[in-house]
Amino acid sequence: MPGSAGWLAGLLALFAHNFMHFDDLWLQAPRTALGMGLAMALLWGVLPTILALRRDLESAIAFHGIQDAARFLTGF
Repeated sequence: MPGSAGWLAGLLALFAHNFMHFDDLWLQAPRTALGMGLAMALLWGVLPTILALRRDLESAIAFHGIQDAARFLTGF
């Protein structure tokens, strides 16, 4: 994708994917969901987005799988 269009698409996908993890919280406490979603996007979503844009989508998917495995194995 030329120039900033790829980054814009990556950020939109990052936020859409991340905020889907807080679907019930949006109904109960929207401001909390927004804050948690933005924090989680910065902590966990930026690196896969950079991997997808600079390397390929498969690398980002693999990194997400490693994140999920680590989270489930540690009990978070």
